[in-house]
Amino acid sequence: MLPALLIKKIQTFTIIDVRSPSEYLKGHIPTAQNVPLFSDQERKIIGTIYKEQGKSCAIEKGLSFVNLPDLLQRIKETVTKPIILYCARGGMRSSSVEWLLKLLDYDVQTLRGGYKIFRQWVREQFQKEHKIKIIGGYTGTGKTEVIKQLKNAIDLEALANHKGSVFGGFEKTQPSQEHFENLMALSLF
Repeated sequence: MLPALLIKKIQTFTIIDVRSPSEYLKGHIPTAQNVPLFSDQERKIIGTIYKEQGKSCAIEKGLSFVNLPDLLQRIKETVTKPIILYCARGGMRSSSVEWLLKLLDYDVQTLRGGYKIFRQWVREQFQKEHKIKIIGGYTGTGKTEVIKQLKNAIDLEALANHKGSVFGGFEKTQPSQEHFENLMALSLF
């Protein structure tokens, strides 16, 4: 599935990111839910084994970390629609979970190229020419209310989970720079 097609249908799928929690926090496909196959520490251990001992040893170690009943329960709690899975490059993590879910008759597919191909799509959105008009004014003049009434408007402060320089951040955590770019690209599309 190409990222542009994914973006057009983003609300019709449950998107599951099987990367580690820190990978997800750095940036993810908007609306994706993180159901990590491995913790950050487990991923680090597997990566080291892969480099030092090879693929087979890394796979064996990865299998020892996976708690299938727990993984399936977390997915059951997440799924409401057909599933799109992804990992870093659309490789072993997502294809392994896809294989398991297909055995259990889930409607599932993997985003080929994974998060890497999505980030490529994000960068392409910023290379395109966009007609932009900026709404400016003093604090408290109602700019946000105007933005909400416009079609095809992007509220940068809302994307950044920020109230502006005077009021500070919202109660939610601000996204990483990478994830802010993901949100912005989706808004531009």
